[in-house]
Amino acid sequence: MIKVEYGGIFPTDFTYKSGSTIAEGTFATLSANKELDTFAGNGAPIIGLFLENSEDVKNPLKRIQFVTGTFVARTDKFVGALTNYAVADPVYADASTGQITYTSNNNANPLVGYVIGKDTSTITVILTLRLPSNFPEFLLDVTATANELNLVDGIPGQVSFSIAAGAANVCEVTIQIKDAAGTNIARPVPLLVWLSDAATGAGLTATSASGTVQAKSGAGTDLGVLTAKKALIAQTKADGSYTLAITDTAKTGFYVGCEVLGAGLARGVSRQLTSNDYGTA
Repeated sequence: MIKVEYGGIFPTDFTYKSGSTIAEGTFATLSANKELDTFAGNGAPIIGLFLENSEDVKNPLKRIQFVTGTFVARTDKFVGALTNYAVADPVYADASTGQITYTSNNNANPLVGYVIGKDTSTITVILTLRLPSNFPEFLLDVTATANELNLVDGIPGQVSFSIAAGAANVCEVTIQIKDAAGTNIARPVPLLVWLSDAATGAGLTATSASGTVQAKSGAGTDLGVLTAKKALIAQTKADGSYTLAITDTAKTGFYVGCEVLGAGLARGVSRQLTSNDYGTA
């Protein structure tokens, strides 16, 4: 078992060397033909950690999942006893097994990271792998420069919801737009906001609220109504947040859907509202 908690470069796949026997949780190197192979202490650069076994790959292109860059992983694929690993200890790539090890073996095993946690059966490590200078050339044919990739840094990637009771019969649903790293977007963002009867957000609700469905005063801007009391175009405040105020004496159990306009990446649906989410007189 190996679980990637988070990383600088996300898991991807690439062609591995024909005939190689690859085990999950072992380190990957790059062959002269730019194919992935198992690290065997041969001086080739370590570029990642395999996330599956080669025998599990059922395709003629021999593509296998691995993760690379700087990332945190929790794994039970390591050399020796768990007691040999303590928080803050360095970890190495074992030249004989390809797994994580606690010893440098007289510098034969390269340093790859540090232990940051452990439990009864696994260790959690932060791995910093030195990528070869030509790495972007073979990773899924990436040719973009750093400046080009930075153009997508900080774009909307997540939507979160906070639900609170407001004044009498009012439910306030605060929508926060975040980037892919979970940081709040610090600029106004255009949104499509709607009420649905489905947990997936599919379709508009069949029920109209008894009162207004609009931005809470000072908590965002409504740019236009698409369907009265059911769907609207809105804009967040400069901190990426927008609060929808729903006034409904029936205290209907709506789901609130939201999608960032133009991004196509950030979309979410709130939990179902309950009567307790509406204010009382």
